Amino acid sequence: LLRDNGFSKSLWEYYNGWSGRFTSLSLVLLLNPLKGGHWWVVILTCVQLGMYISLWYLITVLFERMAGLKYGRLPVFTILLVYGFCYLHRPVELLYWFTGSWAYLPGLVLIAGWACIRYSVKPLTRFYKCLLVILPFFIAGTNELCLCLMLVVLLLPGKPFLSWKLRLSIVAGFIPGFALAVFAPGNSVRAGHFQFEMLQPVHDLHFSIQNTLRISWFFLRDWLRSTPIIPVALLLGFIGKKGETKKISYDVIYLIAGCSACLMMIFAFLWSTGNITPPDRLLDVLFICFSVVILFSVSQFVRRVNDNSILSSGLVTISAALLLFYASYDSKLRVALNDIDLIEEYQKDMRMRKNLTENCARLYPEDTLYLPAIRNIPNTIFYSEFSPSPLHWYNKSYANYFNLKAVVLFPDKKKPGIKN
Repeated sequence: LLRDNGFSKSLWEYYNGWSGRFTSLSLVLLLNPLKGGHWWVVILTCVQLGMYISLWYLITVLFERMAGLKYGRLPVFTILLVYGFCYLHRPVELLYWFTGSWAYLPGLVLIAGWACIRYSVKPLTRFYKCLLVILPFFIAGTNELCLCLMLVVLLLPGKPFLSWKLRLSIVAGFIPGFALAVFAPGNSVRAGHFQFEMLQPVHDLHFSIQNTLRISWFFLRDWLRSTPIIPVALLLGFIGKKGETKKISYDVIYLIAGCSACLMMIFAFLWSTGNITPPDRLLDVLFICFSVVILFSVSQFVRRVNDNSILSSGLVTISAALLLFYASYDSKLRVALNDIDLIEEYQKDMRMRKNLTENCARLYPEDTLYLPAIRNIPNTIFYSEFSPSPLHWYNKSYANYFNLKAVVLFPDKKKPGIKN
């Protein structure tokens, strides 16, 4: 599409024909991984990982502002980063899949950055005030999850207090982005696809509320059982500065707001798609948001009741031991290490497929290409196989890119190659 129509026309076609995510669509089209060869893909992947790392660093800065850090940022940042890499629901869709990464990570990073400016920067110079006004517009255009999260963040109280003039300017910057994203013509087309072609209950209030509660319950239950979130939160509480137990704070408000934001994100997905099976990238975003809510709430509680140094030392030791046990027993880091053995075979399979495709495109462009299936697929990367049907959009897109008549995934008993 980009090759045939150019950037502006492609963006306009997507906006009118599929989605109102104007920020994400612009990034995906501008950074097109197909235009720069192998090293461009490597660079983009490094940038995607860098965005994820910077997200946890910005969260660390917020922890420092809200809770205080007794030993500086490095220990907390290290703990959060290890936790974030080891227990992210499925890193494939958020960290390595190009479209998924650039649809969600920029919005999350911009929200965290906006919050850091709002709560941590003193004094607010004209430059930072401009960022507070401008960033919400672009955040609204990343995706509906970040839009919901930004809406909640804008309503949060806290110090330093902003002037009413600045608050109104921030709202005035957010509303146009909100309107562009929510009222895009492509949203209706996308909803119609789910409603009439996939027969899913789009824009059904009862269905959306019921399944928001159901998905939240099952996600929290499985997440709390399979990750060391509580030991990590206890550890953060004990290494933070001791809080004032009698001082009224915003802790309860932040807890309610965080949980509300997570529920709103699930509801937005169900309302717009009617799909009761959330994609992994949605669960990845929920993992990050719920993690921040639980980590902040539990660590704040621990800071306020922590007045026994012997007990504190013992609980810190137990928390660290549990965290290491979890990390060694069941984590995404272990999965990634196990994938190392598959990388070489996966590369061989992919090179064979690429050579076969390029030869066919050069010698037999009017024929149907039967491709061999990829056998050795690492769990850490995003991979979706072709269909036996040439009409599947994966197959059609691949054939169109290489100027082939058609592409088909051949059965095991047949030999790959061309067929008239």
